[in-house]
Amino acid sequence: MSDETNTLGYAQASVIPIQTDINTVVAAPYKKYIPGFYDPASNKLGKYHDFLGTIRWFYKFNPIASTVINRMADMSMTQLRHRKRSKLNSEVVDEPTLAFYDALAKKIRPFLKLMALEYLLHGMVVPAYTFDKIRGNLLSEKLGRKKYTYPKNIWVRNPDNIELRRKPLGMERTVYLKIPQEDVDFVLSKGMRIDGSIDTEGYNELVNRSPEYVRAIQNGRRVFLLEDARPILRKATSYDDYPIPFLVAALQPLQHKDYLKLMDRSIVNRAIEAVRLIKTGNDQYPAQDDDIKDLKSQVVTNSSTGERIFNLFTNHTVEIDWIIPPMEALLNEAKYDEANADIFLALGFPRILTTGETLRSNSSDSKIASLGPKATLDEMREAIILWLEYFYQEIAELNGFTRYPEPYFSPIATSDYTALVQFAIQALEAGAISKDTVAQLYGSDYDTEAAQIEAEIDMNVPSPSERAVEKQQEFTVQQSDTAFERQQQLAKQNQQQNTNNNNNNNKGGNNNTK
Repeated sequence: MSDETNTLGYAQASVIPIQTDINTVVAAPYKKYIPGFYDPASNKLGKYHDFLGTIRWFYKFNPIASTVINRMADMSMTQLRHRKRSKLNSEVVDEPTLAFYDALAKKIRPFLKLMALEYLLHGMVVPAYTFDKIRGNLLSEKLGRKKYTYPKNIWVRNPDNIELRRKPLGMERTVYLKIPQEDVDFVLSKGMRIDGSIDTEGYNELVNRSPEYVRAIQNGRRVFLLEDARPILRKATSYDDYPIPFLVAALQPLQHKDYLKLMDRSIVNRAIEAVRLIKTGNDQYPAQDDDIKDLKSQVVTNSSTGERIFNLFTNHTVEIDWIIPPMEALLNEAKYDEANADIFLALGFPRILTTGETLRSNSSDSKIASLGPKATLDEMREAIILWLEYFYQEIAELNGFTRYPEPYFSPIATSDYTALVQFAIQALEAGAISKDTVAQLYGSDYDTEAAQIEAEIDMNVPSPSERAVEKQQEFTVQQSDTAFERQQQLAKQNQQQNTNNNNNNNKGGNNNTK
C-alpha cells in the first residue's frame, strides 16, 4: 500500500500505512503482531552511555526517582563488620591484624555509600585507589609504630570515560579508560590546569604513582587498559557488554509523567493569559461608539485601581465572558496515577517506604512490602562484599599478613525490632545464636561490650546485675527498718494501753472502798 493524499476543499490528509500483512513475523517465529499495534522489535535497544544523561536528569529532578535511589543506598550500607575466621585458612585472625582492618572499615565507610549510589544510578562501579605508608599507632593503639601499606585515596571512576569489552571466554569484562581531554592537556603541559594555574605537585604525584598512564598520554594513546580494575556490574547480560542501570525500566513512565506536567504548565500559562470578552449591544439595540468608549473607560478605570470588584453601569445589552482553556485536565489528579504506578513497579520499591503511607489506608504492611527491595539490596551488598574480599586480599599481600578477616554487613532492619530482640534473647539462652549477634541488634558488638564491661570493672563501676543486687539489699534493709519501727510503735501503744487500763482499775477500787 503506497502513501495517498486526499484533498477536500482546502484541507489535505495523508494516509500512512502501518502494517498490512497480518502474518508477517516481526520479533520471533512465534510472535505475530496485529496491524496497527506498536512493534517493539523495530526499536533499537540503545547504547549504555546514551541513557546516562537522561538517568542523571531524572535522579536529580524527579522526586520519586531521587527518593527511591537515595533511600535504597542509605538502607543498604549498614555497618561493615569482620568475622575473626580467616579467609586464607581456618585459623583465627590475630588482634593486630583485626585492629588494622577495623580501622580500614571506618575509613572506607563513606566510600561504600558512594559505591551503592553509583551501583544504583549507573549500574556500574569501577573503584580506583592508591596506597601509602602509615604508622600503625595512627590507625589503632594495638598496632604500635610499625608502618603499614594503607589506602591513601579511594574513588569511583566516571562511567562516561569507561569502555567495557566482554572477554572471549567467560562473562568477565575488560575495562578500558577513555582518557579525558583534561588529563591529556594536564600531562602534555606538565601540570597546567584549564584555568592556567600550575599544579606541579599534582603532576609529580601522577608521574610517580601512574607512570604507565602518563607514558600512554605522551605516546598519543587515548584509550588506556585498566589491568587491575575489578568492576561491579548490575545485571550483566550475555548480549551486551554493559550493565543495566536501575532506572532504565522506569524511563518511559518517568518521561510520560513529564509530558503530563508539561501539559499542565501549558494549561496554566493559557489560563493566566485568559481573554475577557466584553460585548455591548445586539441586533435590536446596536451599540454606538460612545457606548463602547464609555464601557471601556469604566473597565480600564476599575482595573487600574486594583479593586477586585468592578462597578459597571450599563444597560441590559452588555455581556461579559471569559475565554479560558478547559481546566478539567489540570484539576484531575487521576491522570498521574497510572504513571506513578508504573514508576513504582519499574523500581520495585513500595510507596509506603518512600512516604510512610499508601495510596489507600490499611492496604499495605511495611514488613511484607520491604521484601522486594531487600532482595535488590542483598544482591548489591553481595557484589560489594565480593569486591571487598579482593581488596582485603590485596592489602594483606602488600603488608605480609598471613590471615585477614571476612567482611560482612550488618543485617538490614526490616522486621519488628522489639519482637526481634525478644526472640534473640530466647535464642541466645537456648544457645542458637552468639552474643555478638545479639549485640549487633543493639548497634554494637560483643568485643566492644566486653571491653567496656572490663573497663567499668577496673573503674569500680558496678554492673547492672550488681546494681540490682544493691538495690535489692537496700530495699530489704528499708523493709527491715520499717518493720522494726512498726514493732516499736506497736509496743509503745500496748504499753500505753496497759498503763491506761491499770489507772482505770485503781480508780475503780478507790471508789468501792469509799
